[in-house]
Amino acid sequence: MKNLIFLSVFIILVSSKVHGQNSAVDKITLEQKNVVDSLTAHWDDDNRPGGAMALILDGQLVYQNARGYSQIETSEKNAVKTMFPLGQLSNSFLAYTLLHLETENKLSLEDPVSKYVPSLPKWANKVQLKQLLQHSSGVHDFVVLQHIVGWKENDIVKKESAIRLIASQKELSFAPGTEFVFSRSNLFLVSEIIERVSELPLSQYMEQHIFKPLGLGNTKVLTTENQRNPGLAISYRTDENNGIVPIKSRKETYAEVNIVSSIADMAKWELHLLKPQSEIAKTTVKKFNAVVTLKNGAKFSVPSGDLIYGQKYIHKERGLETAMSTGGIDGYAAAIFNFPIRNFTAITLSNNGEPYNGYIGMLSAHTFLKGLFPEPPTIDFTKIKTIKLKPNYHKKYVGTYWDAEGELSREIKIENDTLRYVRSNGYTSSLIPITKDKFQMIVEFDDKIFLTFNDVNGNISMKYAYGEATPFEFVKYTQRVYSESQLQHSFSGNYYCEELGVGYRLSANNGKLIASNVKADSIVLSSVMDGVFAGDMWYMRSIEFQSADTGEIEGFYVRNDAIRNLLFKKIIN
Repeated sequence: MKNLIFLSVFIILVSSKVHGQNSAVDKITLEQKNVVDSLTAHWDDDNRPGGAMALILDGQLVYQNARGYSQIETSEKNAVKTMFPLGQLSNSFLAYTLLHLETENKLSLEDPVSKYVPSLPKWANKVQLKQLLQHSSGVHDFVVLQHIVGWKENDIVKKESAIRLIASQKELSFAPGTEFVFSRSNLFLVSEIIERVSELPLSQYMEQHIFKPLGLGNTKVLTTENQRNPGLAISYRTDENNGIVPIKSRKETYAEVNIVSSIADMAKWELHLLKPQSEIAKTTVKKFNAVVTLKNGAKFSVPSGDLIYGQKYIHKERGLETAMSTGGIDGYAAAIFNFPIRNFTAITLSNNGEPYNGYIGMLSAHTFLKGLFPEPPTIDFTKIKTIKLKPNYHKKYVGTYWDAEGELSREIKIENDTLRYVRSNGYTSSLIPITKDKFQMIVEFDDKIFLTFNDVNGNISMKYAYGEATPFEFVKYTQRVYSESQLQHSFSGNYYCEELGVGYRLSANNGKLIASNVKADSIVLSSVMDGVFAGDMWYMRSIEFQSADTGEIEGFYVRNDAIRNLLFKKIIN
């Protein structure tokens, strides 16, 4: 990126009145324009796909630009009105709409989900609407379920199929309001409730009551009818020969609702959130910006920050408060970063196959808010106060660690008398001692990652804390190695999940278990510890076998952050 700083290209500026006689254009210096131009210069390379960007400063739109091609085959270029699928950014629109309905007294966030979706099992009586927006419902993620059943990435997933998968769940993963777990089922159910309360298709209700009143003429819920809109960008990827090929997109066939919007509309949307005009809108925005909490007052705090009801995350960027939301689907990417200071917002949309484009907005913020960040862009680790450890003290922390819910295995090792954190891809980071049991990880930029070890009677655990996020815990283990005979006689066999109506055949093969069924891809399971195996597919990375008092295997649970209690029982012939 540093090499791009000196490039400059044509920029589209939108003028509007601001306090006094100055225009919004006056708020950007030539240096700032050149920097922002350079950050998106790669979108103009060789007739390739690109993206669009908008910047808001002091509550005024000061920059709006689109570059690259939206449809290479027809030589159509991206414009400020070109529509891009938002992926997970769609959730903010859905959350706002549910909150808007409550403000209009058409529903209450205290209502149980069963009031609006009575076909769900009894557990829906316990889940309140607000817990869907909190991600504290305990409802299984239907996308994970569909892959376990055997759905493929490009299979058509209609909402009826998603509801059936969600309704198959017998018990919640936990009591609603007691834990936070991100599940795509939550916002999908929100979209279904909006339809049932309004008695209109989601696309029609949001068009009439959200998009049109806000002047968002190029924002839509994707449907079969509008997905071929000529104003919708096609997404592309770079192949192994550096060629550009289109990406087959599920668009409206993806049951988790996907909204499309243009950079011009997204700027209007963010300006609305900054300064709502009506009393109903002001009340809705206030709810939108409230931080979600559990029944015990705990916040949903992850590395991205603290979740708000509007499905954005609040955190500190170099010590400066920001709210962020990102999304990506089928080669499209979207990102929004809001800085309350000077009401600065950066919005990026793209169709060039990048899974993440938020770095462009963040680098823009560093340019426009220069001098306002309390902390430097990178940490000088030489200035961090450290302690000297006794010789060999930290050797007890060397070994492998497992986090079942996060489905992660990590290694701690010593090289050149320095403790190091080793990821599954082999990338290592050095650790410096803050106390005898707490270490800070040496990383780039301003990320603050701490590892705290705990030794209880020889049982060692490691808490991983990213910034102010809630730490998650790894336990140290010694890998259990099973013989081929043990795998064959104890674990091999047929297993069936009554909830999903799907079975897997487990067989021993070269020291591992192979899980297969007629629809799903085969999963290679490697032993971690007694009765615990790690899978090589993202939707089944951790399974835990259950044994009878006799020691015989009775079945296994799928364990991950989104699903805690999905049981496959062993079929006894």
